[in-house]
Amino acid sequence: MKKLLPLILLFSIKLATAQDTRMVKFGAKLVGGSSTVGSSYYLNPETAITSTNTLGAGFFIDYSITDKFYLQPGISVLNKGYATIELVAYLDGQNNYYANSTVTYYKPVYIEIPVNAVLKLPLGKGNVRLGGGPYFAYAVGGKVKEVKMTTDNSDTVNKEKIKIGNSVSDDYTAIDYGLNFFVGYQFRKGFFLEFSVAPGLANIIPKEQRMYDSKAINATALLNLGFEF
Repeated sequence: MKKLLPLILLFSIKLATAQDTRMVKFGAKLVGGSSTVGSSYYLNPETAITSTNTLGAGFFIDYSITDKFYLQPGISVLNKGYATIELVAYLDGQNNYYANSTVTYYKPVYIEIPVNAVLKLPLGKGNVRLGGGPYFAYAVGGKVKEVKMTTDNSDTVNKEKIKIGNSVSDDYTAIDYGLNFFVGYQFRKGFFLEFSVAPGLANIIPKEQRMYDSKAINATALLNLGFEF
């Protein structure tokens, strides 16, 4: 994986410096949406997995193969992750009801390199964009935020850096890869709007924590707003 990323970057630079500039366009985009994990990892029965917000930005190169078909490598900075919700309810000796909940947000930040094939079909004053391909990503940091809420309003919030690695004390592995698919519309002046989904394929549970074939994979659903020069 570490050897593959420089090759993809080198290929992207070669496209960007192609002699026939009519074949190459550049673009930038902002992305936002939600992220979660699909998991077979054992959790406490009182714990549920839910999604968390995702934000990011990126650049890409459109290399024209034909007037409708493009190769589109790019690079993005994107946070992914998920949240867990743990609810504990109990009665005290006077039959008073109490409910304590803990919400923990895991938000790793990735450098992500997608390599997409894109089909642009004329429609109205712009064109429909259909595409997809593999992505490769490397976690470079992030945060873990724990929010404890109680019925007596003594809420607490703890934040710390996410731990990247493969030991029993880590939160995430560094490597992620998978597929992404998108559909959108590009207006005549270059602005475009896309909806994309990216199911992961890599197991992001640290290796020393994997038991009984446990597995967790990233999954994102994003709205992309961008401009192509």
